[in-house]
Amino acid sequence: GRALWKASGLFKQADWYPQSWQPELEAGVYDYRITQEGNNKKWLFGLRGIAAMEKNIGMTKDDRLISKKKVSQRKNYLVRSAPNMKIAPQGLSDLVRDQSVQLQQSDQLQKNNQKSHQLAQQILLENDSDRARMEAMLQYYRLQEFSYTLQPEQMKNNDIDQFLFSNRAGFCAHFASSFVFIMRTMKIPARIVAGYQGGELNPDSGHITVRQYDAHAWAEVWLAGEGWVSVDPTAQVAPDRITAGLRNALKEDEFMSDSQFSLIKLSHLPWLNSLRLSLDNLNYQWHQSVLNFNKQKQSSQLKKWFGQGYLEKSLYWLIGLFIAIFFASAGLLLWTRAKLKLTPLQKSLLYMDKRLSIVELQRKESEGFSDYSLRLQLAFPQHKKSIQRLFEALQQQYFADQSAKQALKQQANEERRLSQQLRKLAQNLGAIAKNKSSLRQ
Repeated sequence: GRALWKASGLFKQADWYPQSWQPELEAGVYDYRITQEGNNKKWLFGLRGIAAMEKNIGMTKDDRLISKKKVSQRKNYLVRSAPNMKIAPQGLSDLVRDQSVQLQQSDQLQKNNQKSHQLAQQILLENDSDRARMEAMLQYYRLQEFSYTLQPEQMKNNDIDQFLFSNRAGFCAHFASSFVFIMRTMKIPARIVAGYQGGELNPDSGHITVRQYDAHAWAEVWLAGEGWVSVDPTAQVAPDRITAGLRNALKEDEFMSDSQFSLIKLSHLPWLNSLRLSLDNLNYQWHQSVLNFNKQKQSSQLKKWFGQGYLEKSLYWLIGLFIAIFFASAGLLLWTRAKLKLTPLQKSLLYMDKRLSIVELQRKESEGFSDYSLRLQLAFPQHKKSIQRLFEALQQQYFADQSAKQALKQQANEERRLSQQLRKLAQNLGAIAKNKSSLRQ
């Protein structure tokens, strides 16, 4: 829970004091993990007697958990708790004691909540120890006709008097605030603690889900030799709120009144409740196994796969994989370049396509040399013989048998000559095509 030091009426504020502490893991000390939703605040939650077990999580002098940075998204952290440990039994510093008995100035001058001041004075005189005075105030809640509700009447000025002597109906914050007010009026150190009480156990996974409606406020009183002692005034009026949860302490129409179609409201239906718990378990397993796969779990999994020396083995595997990928890529690149290397004649054909594309006379896909030659002869009759001669030679180059190809390769000069003629023809035909295109426009 979160300590609220300054309280008068229902006014409260938190003060934090960094400190580190960690108990030994022994009987009565527990390690557990918490998955907390983001709230853009620094405070974290856990059981009483809590200790930080991870980096960037610290403690406060009042035994509260705090994050170094604001929790802006879901956070999973490991903590250790000793619920039965005494907190500050050796005594309080002057600063902490002064804060623990402080009231607002108007209350100190007894201008407000005069009936509450009188009640505190009566309890102080009738009892001879702080513990007895604490028990007397708790008995006051039990004997008077108080009721627990989430829809109390609105209280304005003198809110403690209104709650203790008039309305006598409210929720945990009203009971905790009024109790701390009476304690501080008697100069007994006391503070409000805001946190969560309750939760739902999932029978499949064993995890406990704590929801927003489990939010609760109680009090702590400092007693000599005992330290800070947890006290819950709400339990004196609505014990079901503590032992059985919020739902059992309220009328059915009050519980989640703004969420009538929530699956939790329908948990009395066995089949639907079973489905809800299964979905909750699935969500929990997802966060634990996937979203919470941190460095420590990664390291543990690698050790499981590769053994103790997995770092060295992993390094060798990575180096070997890198070398294999490098040579495979280099071979593929060389093979691709060799395959894509164009001969002078192929380059000249591409040049012709580019020149004649202006009049859409480039070679069509899958068009043979003979058909292309005839199409060019019809388009450029004045160059009919040149086109016919060059394309016959080109066809011989591409479709000759292996021995003929070998002979042509050896005649490099002839190939260059043929390529030059084809390029020259392309220039001439391109010039004619350009003129035709201009005339069309």
